[in-house]
Amino acid sequence: MASSASISQPSVDASAPRTTKVVRKHHLLVRIGHWCALPLLLGLILSGISIYWSSPIFQHATDPTTGNFDDAADIGIWLCAHVPWMHNYGSPPDWVYNHFSLGPGMLAQALRLHWFCAYLFMADGLVYLIGLVLGGGWRGFVPKSSDAIGALRMTRFYIGLPFAWVLRRRWPHPPVKAKYNALQKISYGSVILAGLLVVASGWGIHKPAQLSFFAKAFGGYNAARIWHFGLMCFFIVFVVPHVVLVLADGWDTMRSMIVGWSARLEPEHDAEVGELEAEPVSHEDECGCRGITHCEDEQESDETEKFSTKPVDHAEQDEDRPEQRRDRVEGERACVDDKDDDGPKDKNDVVIEETSPDA
Repeated sequence: MASSASISQPSVDASAPRTTKVVRKHHLLVRIGHWCALPLLLGLILSGISIYWSSPIFQHATDPTTGNFDDAADIGIWLCAHVPWMHNYGSPPDWVYNHFSLGPGMLAQALRLHWFCAYLFMADGLVYLIGLVLGGGWRGFVPKSSDAIGALRMTRFYIGLPFAWVLRRRWPHPPVKAKYNALQKISYGSVILAGLLVVASGWGIHKPAQLSFFAKAFGGYNAARIWHFGLMCFFIVFVVPHVVLVLADGWDTMRSMIVGWSARLEPEHDAEVGELEAEPVSHEDECGCRGITHCEDEQESDETEKFSTKPVDHAEQDEDRPEQRRDRVEGERACVDDKDDDGPKDKNDVVIEETSPDA
């Protein structure tokens, strides 16, 4: 058997056969909940902004010139005044609502759509949580003491990735030993928490008398509305980079959320190397060495030391001319070949033969 130093650094053969490693990733109910959440969130956002138009929570004193008191309407007024191709827009205060909602003046329709999507969103969240429990996916969200450092490393990786791509430099991904890296665990766990909070704040707004404890939990009716609006912004901020990063990661990540499993191609010898590395090697029994340090030193030493049958005088070696050194090496190789012809006398001979570069 070869020494452990030679096992830990195998040469990768590009023509080596490759195996497909299939790993189960997501339960069926988790996948259903994941894909249904996006259209439901879209319906909630569009109808919610139309509801917001009827009673804005972010207001200021009425502008004597425009008669406007809505901060969202101010955005449209500013854009129409400063963007050249928007100067002739018909109703600048309604620009935001016309582009990011069902439109102004549609309160009744917006309320019906909003609560239709809200009930489905709550049912969808329940399906997702059941899938996490049945599939064991909840274990991936259990916090660990190393998550803070891991999240910082992943943040550094994502920030530097575009620069590395532009500069054509290698930017290795931090090692991940769990289903989710630390940053994914924090972000996905935050989405679950945000989902619970947006439901609670929504009930506090919808039924402020019957479910007053929800509104009180958020600091009152108006505070619950602010929470509800802020959580909507959180979902928007989460979805955009989430989609971008999934697309950047490749088809396998997308496929795992569609069919439930992930597949990676790996060289077959990788598994064999892993098994060999996992087995402890007794250096005294396997290669006749005194220990790990001695084996590594012997492997990294000069070529003459690998085939030498007696200790080498390094001081004398340094004083030799190249011609003398070459003659000595050839003589020592001849000695080893003569010894091998008689068969291995002990375990040390086997190690010398297997670690030789000519073998």
